[in-house]
Amino acid sequence: MKTCLPMTQTTLLRTLLNRAISLAYEDTKCMNHSR
Repeated sequence: MKTCLPMTQTTLLRTLLNRAISLAYEDTKCMNHSR
């Protein structure tokens, strides 16, 4: 149980991080296209 909690927290953080990175990547791609 103890090792289960940190794992889920890390996975959640990684998911949020990946989403933020992908969103930023899409934003830059859109900006490059508009230019």
